[in-house]
Amino acid sequence: MNVLLVGFNKSWAEALEREDVNVFVIEERDIWVKKNLSVKNYTNIKDVAFFEYQQKTNFEQLISYANSKDINVVIPGLEYSVLAATTIASNLRLPNIGLKAAKILTNKFLLRSSLKKTNIPQPRYQKISSLDDIKNFYKTPIVIKPINRQASAGVVKVYHYDDIEWAWRESQKADEGIHVVDRELSWEYMVEELLEGQEISTEVLVHKGEIEFFNITVKQTADGNFPVELGHYVPGTDIPNTVQKRLHTYIKMLIEAIEVETGILHAEWIIVEDTPYIIECAGRAPGDLIFTMVRESYNFCPYKATLNLLANNKPDINNIPSNGAGIAYLYSYKSGILESINGIEKLKKGVDDVLDFALFINTGDKINELKSSWDRIGFVLCKGIDGVTAFRKAKEKVNELQIKIVQEMNLHES
Repeated sequence: MNVLLVGFNKSWAEALEREDVNVFVIEERDIWVKKNLSVKNYTNIKDVAFFEYQQKTNFEQLISYANSKDINVVIPGLEYSVLAATTIASNLRLPNIGLKAAKILTNKFLLRSSLKKTNIPQPRYQKISSLDDIKNFYKTPIVIKPINRQASAGVVKVYHYDDIEWAWRESQKADEGIHVVDRELSWEYMVEELLEGQEISTEVLVHKGEIEFFNITVKQTADGNFPVELGHYVPGTDIPNTVQKRLHTYIKMLIEAIEVETGILHAEWIIVEDTPYIIECAGRAPGDLIFTMVRESYNFCPYKATLNLLANNKPDINNIPSNGAGIAYLYSYKSGILESINGIEKLKKGVDDVLDFALFINTGDKINELKSSWDRIGFVLCKGIDGVTAFRKAKEKVNELQIKIVQEMNLHES
């Protein structure tokens, strides 16, 4: 089987390495260089081709490349490659999330508009292009967010009218660094009524419009103006049964409304008084190791299951969890230079329920103030008898780490 991965994704590459497949990768040259990517550790990656796909609509060269490699399955590896991957798969008449769905799932305003006629609860919202648009919308606290970005980049909560100008500037100056190309990109914006409640996500595998797998992930996000995720756990079996049933019903409505065909739905929700409000939904695998946690909790690999669904093969899927997994992130609310992290040497995979841990930076590196997921600096992933227990263990391990940060000017003066 020949698999095309559009947008290099380490988790997908590692999952495909365990399968008897030939992998071909399409990536932006800028991204490959900026991320310092390499395929030397992946024996089944046969070729890497460089094409532009971020914010592009013409994918003829990519389709031609896929045709030349006799591709059987096309997988979107990243948020910004969903439309390209779906267009390629559609042209090759291969299973995919659906072109209509892909266009809607990569545009938060289109998603809201497409669900307007359903019974899925949504906050009040409006597309904006100016400061005056935001000021006219404001009645109660709001959220300013880019329509076509990822990883909470540019998402800013506004609690007071007087903060609108500052928040609008913050949203517009969001920088995703190595995750976006160097050429100029265009960002659109919207504003929404701020909802306060329990944040969760749903991870759903869909085959020909039917739900094959359904999971709830419970999240913890940062207080303040930047709602960055600080950790989460799987499965969310502690969520009330009435809410779980509503989520399942709403996902079915979403699938029908935007004509989802075959693939992954990763939707974000906020529960307010037992009512789940949809915040956004993506048509690709979730990040933040959620599928790794699903594999630990449900005893099947969601990457392999998705591969089989896209290949029209019967997947091995289990909808009943046997244990839990929880991840807690390491972060800083202030910027500076990392001088040291003490305690990391005590962590060992497979010991004391630790499944995995990592640092994203080294001593001497700059740490950014926590404004998006890209600003987090490490994680600890644990297992437990359930998700709540696993998450508690992960947070305890993170809290044992001691981070020392110095200001840049102090470092230069020393």
